[in-house]
Amino acid sequence: MKINREKRYVIVFIIDAFILLFFILSMIYNSKIKKETSSGNPFELEEESDKNNYFKYNVSSNYPDKAYCICGKDTFLDYCNEELLNSGCKILNINKETKNLRKFSQCEEIQNKIINENIKLKDIFELKTDSIYSLISTLMGLNISIFILIILFFPLYEKYMKNKVGEYKEFKEKESKNDRENCCEKAISAFCICCFGLIFLLGILILIAIAILIILIINIIIFSIACGKYNSSDTSKYLEFLECTNVNKEGFYKFSFLDDLSSHFTALKIVQSFYIISIFICVLFTVYEKIIFCD
Repeated sequence: MKINREKRYVIVFIIDAFILLFFILSMIYNSKIKKETSSGNPFELEEESDKNNYFKYNVSSNYPDKAYCICGKDTFLDYCNEELLNSGCKILNINKETKNLRKFSQCEEIQNKIINENIKLKDIFELKTDSIYSLISTLMGLNISIFILIILFFPLYEKYMKNKVGEYKEFKEKESKNDRENCCEKAISAFCICCFGLIFLLGILILIAIAILIILIINIIIFSIACGKYNSSDTSKYLEFLECTNVNKEGFYKFSFLDDLSSHFTALKIVQSFYIISIFICVLFTVYEKIIFCD
């Protein structure tokens, strides 16, 4: 069933509105991520003195006779009082002989690496900021290219098609009035010229649509790789570490933007996905309308 002109314009307007909306949102979050990863690995800024502020209790192998009160996943550098013992907590005396036998949780393992093994954060958490920065920059360029092709080409193409069809109708009417004897021959000639012109224009439309789809596929690949790089990085692991009981979050103020990076990437995954879907729908609808229901 053919869609009338009014309904088609409404559909096109809605699709273009969604494209514009998700393009703007995508560029906003891409820009934020690009800015947050532009300086490379933030853990390169870490100084030795920063470690003094990382933990509430500075557990160190220099104090081997301290005891831990273990309550589930939480560990405190102190003996358990009677109330904690009754609730199921346990006392673990740590010394040089028994320390290596202990099964550390992730929090305790990282804490041990920082304090006792003196390992830097950049060697514990791999962020892959350089790769993410390059991929996000490429993604922004692809988004802009697709947006320009969609917003500029399709409306111009629509206007050009209308002008050509209008010229054909005017030519047909003019020739019919001026020369009744040869009107059929000239009308057929004009019709053929118009047909070849429309076929040529439809060919250009298909080529542009294919180009957009190719760029869109590259866009999807780059977007997927960027998400994969972020997911395989240790950003989430680092943010989970900040929730550990003995961690002093304020001591990690130099790297506070990593929390924003996580939320911005989550938002980008949503808006970029909708941007890709809206572009795909726009291309298919435009080609379908022009080829199947060309008027």
